Amino acid sequence: MEEVKRKVYCSYCKGERYHRYIERYDVSESEDSVNYWSTYGIIRCLGCKTFAFLRITGDSETWDFDDDGEIYLIENYAVYPEPPQDGKKYYGIRIPRDFTSVPKPLLEVYQQVLGAFNSQFHFLCAIGLRSVVEALCVNTEITDGYIFDENGNVVVDNDGKIIRTKNLKGKINGLIERELITKRQAIILHDIRNMGNKAVHEIQVPKIRVLLEAIEIIEHVFHTIYELGNYEISPKSVD
Repeated sequence: MEEVKRKVYCSYCKGERYHRYIERYDVSESEDSVNYWSTYGIIRCLGCKTFAFLRITGDSETWDFDDDGEIYLIENYAVYPEPPQDGKKYYGIRIPRDFTSVPKPLLEVYQQVLGAFNSQFHFLCAIGLRSVVEALCVNTEITDGYIFDENGNVVVDNDGKIIRTKNLKGKINGLIERELITKRQAIILHDIRNMGNKAVHEIQVPKIRVLLEAIEIIEHVFHTIYELGNYEISPKSVD
């Protein structure tokens, strides 16, 4: 495909770069002798290969003169993700990890969460992260689990029987029972669960740094449960 005529913003390079069209769709219409056109395209940075969405609009009545006195039509370029606004800190795009063994339904939820983060929908991202934890329990067929008291001890009833619960709190602990994650990982998943609950019930939007850390933890848990089995280190042969 052809290159975009001018440089546009790349969210990964954090500056204007040349791009190439991956897909392009052109629309044109006329009204009262005025021609209007729009170009919609999926584009890719020629440097870092990051994807973006581009919309170009123009009409036959909007023009100007160049330095040589020649008339040229003015086109408006809008790229998404958008360039950061002045004074607003930009954290860039979170590129999805290239997992090979994470089940497709779980991977799709994870990718949608990253889409929410990259679109700066931080409230939805927080809720989505909790959903990823829930989806993880569903995929691993964890239906319940025990609970801990404030001292980290398993809670039991008056007969000394372990109390189990089917809510997400219990399911996360069920991951420990199955030895899929460590207790430390479970503590962090509980933090993500609480973050999602506060977003839903108290309309609390976490800080971007917290969301990034939560995403990294989810990726680490995915790697532990689904990807580690792909590695095998054989001892060197002895002469």
